[in-house]
Amino acid sequence: MRRPLLFFCICLFVLLSLWTRITHPLPRSDRYAEWEGDYVSLKGQVYQKEYRIRNGEEKLLLYLDSISILEGLEASVVQNQNIPNNLIYEISLSELKQADLMPPLGCHILLKGRLQSFLHATNEGEFDTADYYAIEGIEGKIEEGKIISVNKQYWPIREGLYRLRQHFLRNLYQAFPEKEASILAKMLLGDGSGLDKEIRDLYQSNGIVHILSISGLHITLLGMGFYQWLRRFTIPIFGAAVAGGVMILLYGMMTGFGVSAYRAIGMYLIRMLGEIWGRTYDMLTAMGVLAVIMLLQNPLLSYHSGFLLSFSSVCGVGLLVPILNPKSNLFLTKPWDNKTKKILKLMLQRATAGLVASCSVTLFTLPIQLFFYYKIPVYSVFINLFVLPFMSMVMGVGLVVMLLPFLAFLSPVEVGIFSWFEWLCHVFDKFPGHTLLVGRPDMWKILIYYGLILVVVWWRKEHKVMVHVGCFVIALFLLLWHFPQDTQIYCLDVGQGDCIVVKTEGDKCFLFDGGSSSRQNVGEKVIAPFLQYHGIGKLEGVFISHGDADHVNGILQMIEKDLIVVKQVFLPDVQNEGLEKLEKDLKDLGVLQVERVQRGDVWRKDTFTLECLHPAKDYEGESNESSACYRFQTGEFTMLFTGDVEGEGERCLVQELQRRDLSKVDVLKVAHHGSGNGTSEVLLQQIHPKIAVISCGRNNPYGHPHTETLERLKSAGCVVWATPKCGRIAINAEKGTIEGYLQNK
Repeated sequence: MRRPLLFFCICLFVLLSLWTRITHPLPRSDRYAEWEGDYVSLKGQVYQKEYRIRNGEEKLLLYLDSISILEGLEASVVQNQNIPNNLIYEISLSELKQADLMPPLGCHILLKGRLQSFLHATNEGEFDTADYYAIEGIEGKIEEGKIISVNKQYWPIREGLYRLRQHFLRNLYQAFPEKEASILAKMLLGDGSGLDKEIRDLYQSNGIVHILSISGLHITLLGMGFYQWLRRFTIPIFGAAVAGGVMILLYGMMTGFGVSAYRAIGMYLIRMLGEIWGRTYDMLTAMGVLAVIMLLQNPLLSYHSGFLLSFSSVCGVGLLVPILNPKSNLFLTKPWDNKTKKILKLMLQRATAGLVASCSVTLFTLPIQLFFYYKIPVYSVFINLFVLPFMSMVMGVGLVVMLLPFLAFLSPVEVGIFSWFEWLCHVFDKFPGHTLLVGRPDMWKILIYYGLILVVVWWRKEHKVMVHVGCFVIALFLLLWHFPQDTQIYCLDVGQGDCIVVKTEGDKCFLFDGGSSSRQNVGEKVIAPFLQYHGIGKLEGVFISHGDADHVNGILQMIEKDLIVVKQVFLPDVQNEGLEKLEKDLKDLGVLQVERVQRGDVWRKDTFTLECLHPAKDYEGESNESSACYRFQTGEFTMLFTGDVEGEGERCLVQELQRRDLSKVDVLKVAHHGSGNGTSEVLLQQIHPKIAVISCGRNNPYGHPHTETLERLKSAGCVVWATPKCGRIAINAEKGTIEGYLQNK
């Protein structure tokens, strides 16, 4: 075995990851429910702080550990093992300056505020804030707080590095235009507070967002550059290595020691140890050792996307580049006689090496990329070929100007390069098939994918080329292919609003409403991520019950931001200002097929039938009463969608059900979020639903679902499922099963 230490580290890494998932699952219980939402007095130590701008106001984000809950500001500490380990507290910078209470790193502060936990995701694809912070060891936040006192003892080195970082940030913003300065601030100092979201999204969608993270490129340029510079001045290896290591550690401390920076700095230090001891440096072994060390320090890192992507990128370079790289003498077999041909040879070799490295990283990180982000930028391999060659210049000029601001006349170089990056991304954005939306792959697919990749790595004989190609093709096919599934109906938890997704056996998708009055940006943050999680990039039809914002604002946002392709939109054929405005807005956003529907309209798609039961053409009534109601049927399964129908509208619905002798419904989507004015006893006696689904917000001000409605449902023999308790509710139409997202969390 050529790398016994690496093999041992891989085995240990796998065991630690499995053990973590068994014994250290991401926390789901309320660890400090005793103080949840209460105003408490506490003290803690500031171990990290970040500058932020929110709504145009300067803020300081304080990270606190060694938390102690106090009985009173002067009372002794109450020892309780259930209190959160770390907390976040955000305060206005101007408020701190006025009170002259600017807390340095390492100091202990005494404050009073409302203790609040972070929210978990309640739908697939939704960003889980609580899990994200739990990985960092942060379990809550202080809101509406006030600092009472600041201890004078602090960490002089770390505070000095923080102030130096702020000094460097000021230099960048003075020397460069704001957009370019914000990119360099993120790239060189790990400060993303001023980074434009559009730039980050642009880089993300084109697969070059990694250039913004402090990683191996930074450490190689800084650490190895400094080490080699010292060696040129005949500094002994030991002294140069130690000086380079100290410099890199201080840089990491100043920039916050992100996961990728931690990995790169750790591998650099191992390399310096090899230089001191006269041992050969092996990148993969160093990576394995460091991965185990980091996982032992924080087992929850096995859930961290940055951790997994950072180490899998190194694996791609170390394991796949030697396999994919063409023979070293590829260009030596031809007569390269003159200088021009030699330059061309060098350019071809570098381009080939860059392409191979980019392909290797992409192939090895692909399952992780899809697991966390559900889609891949198809042309990222080629875009990186035009971006990475400029990164040394970008960082070099940025570092020089950051350290020596009087050289700001060099700023046009950075502006030109970043303009080139932006132009390049916009050009590739227009290419067909720019982004491949796959959805989150099942774990068994990921395991088989990496198993086949390992077969290629360990079976590296030249005459097995076809075996290697076959393994790659099978691995990609399994990872990217969608296997047929039963018809699924999802009632999303959008807070105080409605959104139902129907995914058919034919892998087509339909949406019934999509909005919220309690959750901001529900289209971008909840509905679109859910659809992308399931690999849905196009909606065959969107059925809008009525024009209220809590049923449509998410749909409009997704269309406006080009997050989803909408083929057709169906609106009830009634006349009111809300629907007229909605139809105009949809057409202004580019939705050309907007149709009006009325009672009696029927759609037959794939294996299901959908018929409109209300309203009749030109029905006159207020918005809720005019809500479109649909009966969905596939096989023996039926479901009734009711929007916000109530009052006279519900009576018309019941009459239509009676006229058609429709008396059985498996699932009822309860109207108007469980309002007491809807879902009457007459309706329930007509359809005899087995299951009732309610979509409403937690602790909403309307009291939904109302007690009398719940009692009527219970009396009718319904099993009630509500999004505040269950999260997203999924119904398998073929099997007749139902489950909530939060049930197994």
